[in-house]
Amino acid sequence: MAFNHYGWECERCGELNEGFLTLDHVNDDGAELRRSFGSNLYTWAKKFAYPPILQTLCYNCQWVKEIQRRARKRVVTETLQETTVRWKEGPAKGFCCRCKIKLTDQTARPSIIRNGYGLCRCCQGREDSNRADRIKGKVMAALGGRCQCCGENRLDRLTIGHPEGDGNFHRQEAGSGTRMYRKLVKDRLVSRFTLLVQCVNCNYGAYRNSGVCPHVSLVMTHSSQYYRTLRTLERTEGSSTLR
Repeated sequence: MAFNHYGWECERCGELNEGFLTLDHVNDDGAELRRSFGSNLYTWAKKFAYPPILQTLCYNCQWVKEIQRRARKRVVTETLQETTVRWKEGPAKGFCCRCKIKLTDQTARPSIIRNGYGLCRCCQGREDSNRADRIKGKVMAALGGRCQCCGENRLDRLTIGHPEGDGNFHRQEAGSGTRMYRKLVKDRLVSRFTLLVQCVNCNYGAYRNSGVCPHVSLVMTHSSQYYRTLRTLERTEGSSTLR
């Protein structure tokens, strides 16, 4: 019912496979709404007559939108720091080593202020972001550099997949996100878990579809249609009923 109202197509890339579609908050206020109404977004949308604050996006585009939101937040912080006092030239205690901005409670982390030297929040944020991209790039390149299902090769849309369904155990052991990539680099890509490169669409789509990517077989809980692909028929050959 929700997708019948908002559309069965991603607003950004035009993705039509319903196994990859989800509802997105247009104004990036999803966290605030979840605190007020809970996490069942589809029920909430139906209760309030499908308000225009939601839209249809695929998982890839929603993930990229979140990355862009974080980047805009850093830009706003940098703009607020432009009016702060800067040291003219050369290193000086109490000022950022890179942009020479004065280190205060608003512009720097507490540990940096205590030491009297280091990077301000903006410079440190850019440094952390660039380092995370480099580490992730190394891991993805070593594992093939593209989604093993659809061939997507843009780094911001790639993630680590666990075909054996043990991703939660891996995250408990190694952490999530950059911490996981850092540990993989440290261990030279040696892991007791089976890993593969997936785009966010294929990763989340398979999670919602009992471990099978919707590119292969689409039998979604919110769908009344069953898409029978060649590979699906091969697996069910000899059966009169497609399950």
